Amino acid sequence: MKKSGLLLASILMLFSFLTVACGSSEDNEKSGEKTSKKKIELTIDQTTVTTDENGKALIEGTVDSKAKLSIDGTIVKQDSDGRFTFTKIINSDSEARIYAKLIAIRKNYNDEKYTVIINNNSKAYNDNIAKQEAIQKEEAEKAESESKEAEEKAKQEEVAATKAATNDVNTPSDDTVYGTLASKDSLTKEDDILYKDEELNVLYSIVEKDEIFQVLIQLGDESTFRKDSDKNHLTELARDYMESDVTLIQTVSDESFVYESPSINKTYTVDYMLNDEGYVIAIYITQAM
Repeated sequence: MKKSGLLLASILMLFSFLTVACGSSEDNEKSGEKTSKKKIELTIDQTTVTTDENGKALIEGTVDSKAKLSIDGTIVKQDSDGRFTFTKIINSDSEARIYAKLIAIRKNYNDEKYTVIINNNSKAYNDNIAKQEAIQKEEAEKAESESKEAEEKAKQEEVAATKAATNDVNTPSDDTVYGTLASKDSLTKEDDILYKDEELNVLYSIVEKDEIFQVLIQLGDESTFRKDSDKNHLTELARDYMESDVTLIQTVSDESFVYESPSINKTYTVDYMLNDEGYVIAIYITQAM
C-alpha cells in the first residue's frame, strides 16, 4: 500500500515538472519572436531631390520586395526586385523645402521609416519669390527715400530753429530777392550776372556775392493771365521770391506794386509786363531802390 502511494506521488511530481517546463518553453518561444524581428531593407537613391519647373520630384530606391511601401500615405508599387519610382508633385508656391515621409511595412518585421528632402524649384515658387523680392526691394527703397526726406526735413528745421534762436532776422532767404542764389550750380548761366531755371522759366539777376537783385518770371507769349481776374494767382507767383512775411504797402498802378518785409527790413517792387492783348507775360520782382 505504501509503495503504491509513493509511486502515485512520483507520477504527479513528474507531470507537474513537465507542465511547467512546457509552459516555460512556450513563453521563451513567444519572447524570442518579439525580439528577433528583422529589419526591412530600404535604400533611397537620393536623400535630397529637386523638383522640375512643374513641381515634380522623382523619388527612387529599393525596398524589400515583400514589404508594403507608402510615401505620404500613398501606396507605392515596386517590381520583383523591389525597385520603385514615385513622382511627388509639389503645389506650394511658398515653401522652399518639403519633406516626404516613406514607411515600409512587413509582417514580423520592424517598420522602416525614411524622410526625403524635396527642394522646391517650381516656376510657381520661383515666380512668387521673385515677386516678394521685388516688393521687398520697393518697400526698402521707399523706406530709404522717406528716411532721407525725414533727415533733410530735420536738417532744415534745425537750421530754421538755429536761425530763430540767434535772432538772425537780417538774413534774407536763399533764392529770393536780397537773398543768395544758392541753386546757382543747377541753373543755366546766361552771362556773368544772369542765371536761368529752365524748368520754371525763371531768370535771376545777381550782384556781388551772388545776391539776387531781380527775379523775372517768364509766363510766355501764350499766357492767358489777366492782371485783374488772375490777380491772386499772379501775387502768389511773385511772393515765392520774397520773404514769407511781406505785405503790400503801396499800389503804384494796377501793374506795379511795393511790398515790405519786416523780418529783413527790405522793400520790393513787383511789376507786370503785358502784351498787346493785355495778358501778363512776365513778372518782375526787384530790390526797391
